[in-house]
Amino acid sequence: MKNVMAGQWWVLLVRGILALIFGIIAVTNVQFTILAVFIWFVFYALADGIFNAYMSYMDKENNDKWWVGLLGGVFSMVLAIAAFTWPQLTAFLLLMFIAAKAVFEGIILMVTAIQIRKEVKGEWLLILGGTVAIIFGLWMFFHPLIGGLALLWIVGIYATIVGFILIVQAFRMRGLSRTVSA
Repeated sequence: MKNVMAGQWWVLLVRGILALIFGIIAVTNVQFTILAVFIWFVFYALADGIFNAYMSYMDKENNDKWWVGLLGGVFSMVLAIAAFTWPQLTAFLLLMFIAAKAVFEGIILMVTAIQIRKEVKGEWLLILGGTVAIIFGLWMFFHPLIGGLALLWIVGIYATIVGFILIVQAFRMRGLSRTVSA
């Protein structure tokens, strides 16, 4: 798994950049409507799912648990397609979709960290990212009546933190890929 993650470091980088862009837009443009955030969330969830599924599929030769990441990617893609198919979703359902994706992504990040902990230093970043995602998702589940502005800020802060963590981890993996190839 270490070799695949090191060789596919750019996938983490793309996921991190997408999350970071999403987070910055959500925090800095309060005049955006829930619809604009909804559209960006659909794009992000679809792209994130594709990259997550791709990275897991590329690791199937080396990892007997590759299907866990693939399942996470498929879940994210299905969530994006379902949200796009029913654009008349209420803010409550959008909140539940975002919360479900965060919890599921957090679990996947933590499982990945546990799998690579003996091979890769710095897996604590994935554990931290997974913990943040799970806490955020559960908080959203238990506070469904949050206002639109608060939703934008919370989602934006969450995406910014996770994006930053994924970008840092990508560059760590890039360094590892240089070590592996040497």
